[in-house]
Amino acid sequence: MCHVKDQHASILKGPCLGYATYGCTLSLALTLTFLLGCADGSAPEAQDGARGALDAIHVESDPVLSLGAVSGRPEIEFESLRQIVVTGDGDLAVLDAGPNEVRFFDPTGEFLESAGGVGEGPGELQSIAGRWVDEEGRVVVHDAAQQRLTAFSLDAGFVSSTVPRDPTGPETALVEIAGRVGDGWLVFLSDLLLGSPSPGEVLQHTATVALLGPEGDLVEGSSVELSSVRWYTSREGETVRLPLRYSPVPRAAVHRGATGVLDPERNRVLVPDSSGAWSEFPLPDRCGSIGGEYLDEVQGDGPLSAIPTEELAATEPECPVAWDVIEVTGDRRIWVRGTPVRPGSEGDGDREREWMVIDPADSTVRPAWLPEQFVPMDIDEGVLYGRWADTLGVHYVRAHRLLGSDR
Repeated sequence: MCHVKDQHASILKGPCLGYATYGCTLSLALTLTFLLGCADGSAPEAQDGARGALDAIHVESDPVLSLGAVSGRPEIEFESLRQIVVTGDGDLAVLDAGPNEVRFFDPTGEFLESAGGVGEGPGELQSIAGRWVDEEGRVVVHDAAQQRLTAFSLDAGFVSSTVPRDPTGPETALVEIAGRVGDGWLVFLSDLLLGSPSPGEVLQHTATVALLGPEGDLVEGSSVELSSVRWYTSREGETVRLPLRYSPVPRAAVHRGATGVLDPERNRVLVPDSSGAWSEFPLPDRCGSIGGEYLDEVQGDGPLSAIPTEELAATEPECPVAWDVIEVTGDRRIWVRGTPVRPGSEGDGDREREWMVIDPADSTVRPAWLPEQFVPMDIDEGVLYGRWADTLGVHYVRAHRLLGSDR
């Protein structure tokens, strides 16, 4: 049985940032109880080179299902896959944020139908901020542009749209509704970026993750302030958002009521319950890396291309982000992607990326090694479904069979 360390139980308050260019964040009481110091809840260090580690999760390298094409049938051309869920009958619901569609396939990958599309009418979407799978297995989308929630299912296509109450004040904005928790909502609020920083200044944007009750009111004591995006003003006066490895971007995932929030600044995952209490699962406390290839990539296009390499390199953080993606699968496990990559069983051409897998039910954190460009999103009968990207960045729906006891 895990015991709470009293020194980590605290009331956290988000102070004003003290920058003239920032607004003070919403004043919220922040009560947080952490599960820390548990032998079975602490994240193990990565076991480099130990492919046979008993507690590591692995999948078969060859997929049992692959859907996608650079040029082919329109229904399997994917632009930006955001959600893949296995329905009760084994069918697949696939959310593509490119055309703003949910497409449905049978277990063999045959296309069934689609719903959604770009627009302002019933069942149509303008922009996808949050998305999750509800208790009925429906895909729900937070459309930030229209500030509404839209649900889709295979049986009905477009199911419903609702407009939740916006709890924000003059100095905050509702950025994302990340999912349903109990009878309320998990949301991200952001402080407003005001004015312009001085040339060469790096500023830290902040976000608040909180729970809303059924009526749209903030649940008392449920709010936690997290470090978010870093901004930089070049010597030419252009303010740009620094890239991912420079910025600790909090993220959330919700799947059938199971929830996880990634706080990459502090190498941890927060798990809320419906009452507003939080549990914390530490991740291995190590830094990521920023290589020359990454700098070339982020400078190759867009606003960063105007910043000299040496000027951008000077903004490199002491500890680059090591954990950057979070997903929750249907078995209620939380998957968090790390930066380390190693050769797979087939050599350098078959590389694997490190993940940590959290099971809140028994407070365990286990390493996993998955194909490098694969992001898990659901699980069914020992098969892990998710998004895979090829060398051109084209997205595919793929499924890999789990090995060993995780099947």
